[in-house]
Amino acid sequence: MRNLNGWISFLSLILLAFMVSGCSSDSDEEQNMSIVMPDSNQKNQSFNSDDVSGSFSFVATAHWTASIVETSVANRSVNTSPNWISLDKYSGEAGEYTLTITLTPNNTGKTRTATITVSSGSEEITVTVTQKSAAESGDDTDSEEYDWGEYDELYIKDDGEDHCLSTKGHYLYFKNPGFFQGGKGGEGQRMHLFDCGEVSWKDFSIMEQPEWNKETWKGELIPCVKGHGYFSAETYKGTLDNYRYVRFWVEDYIMEGGEIVGAKLRHHDVNYDNLIRMRKLSFDKSYCNIGHTSNSGTGSDLYINYDISSGTIQRRNGGAYDTYLYDAGSKSSYEEFVKVTAPIYNVDTWTAEAISCVKGHAYYAHAFYMFNGEIKGTSQSSFYVLDYIIENGKRVGYIAQSPNLPVY
Repeated sequence: MRNLNGWISFLSLILLAFMVSGCSSDSDEEQNMSIVMPDSNQKNQSFNSDDVSGSFSFVATAHWTASIVETSVANRSVNTSPNWISLDKYSGEAGEYTLTITLTPNNTGKTRTATITVSSGSEEITVTVTQKSAAESGDDTDSEEYDWGEYDELYIKDDGEDHCLSTKGHYLYFKNPGFFQGGKGGEGQRMHLFDCGEVSWKDFSIMEQPEWNKETWKGELIPCVKGHGYFSAETYKGTLDNYRYVRFWVEDYIMEGGEIVGAKLRHHDVNYDNLIRMRKLSFDKSYCNIGHTSNSGTGSDLYINYDISSGTIQRRNGGAYDTYLYDAGSKSSYEEFVKVTAPIYNVDTWTAEAISCVKGHAYYAHAFYMFNGEIKGTSQSSFYVLDYIIENGKRVGYIAQSPNLPVY
């Protein structure tokens, strides 16, 4: 029995030694690792087409370097970094790091993927970044109306009444069988109408106002046509009284006994002449006027370049002007944007480089007027990106609004 107890003790010691050795080996292995990512969920990151930033964290015990290779495009050289994704830092010494991933909006129509590799000593970590196409993200889904545009509905029939289209004083008659006529205002006032023809409500709702012309604007009966858009102008004794136009669009007819006895209308009195329409033409790159603030020292309008294919905007210098842009990030609406105090120019945050143009973001421009290498004046402006212009499911432009463009 004494010998048996001895053998048991001996075997126990051997087993304990193995256990200690194993634990020590595991601990040493972790300590010897030169780079670790604490949150493994950051190893696979998915972004929508308009997402422009992300991040991941790691701990390195030695010098490290980072690289990016696109994996979604065939025949791409592994030594070439894609131009749609970048990091804020590509190397460093031992320590804890959080790297920022910067993306450009994905307007390619296809999902794209890249692999970020961070190496330290003999170890490395990888982060797979996937950016969905606009269609997969739901960003380029065409709709019947702009969700930021407001309008009222009106059911109008031949009841002898002139129906109010706006608190600005515009009135409209419906005359059987199927005609409109401008209503009456005060003494000598009359509404003249202009038929813009067949147009979608989405396009008509933000259409630029047509110029007044007494030869083309009608004070008499004009046909009510489903799908047509109309402008109403207030006149005094046949002459334009002011520029307060109202627009209305025929959504449907009201039918009785096979006759058109009325119409269902959409209407509003908002002037959208201060919209900035950045639209893809026969070439990708173009430019647009974004106006200037009333306190701009030089009183000169500013311009920006836009590139629909890359989804970016960039300063456009003119003459002696040196312009810089700043992305102030997401705002809930244009109304919120105009209430915010404009940021002060900062050489560290304003840029001359191309930056992503993103729906819902506010942008500011600051230009220096230079003469003989000296600053002689400044000019400022700003705009808010309201929406995308979508045609056949494809993004072909942006709609922005600036408080610094005139509205008549």
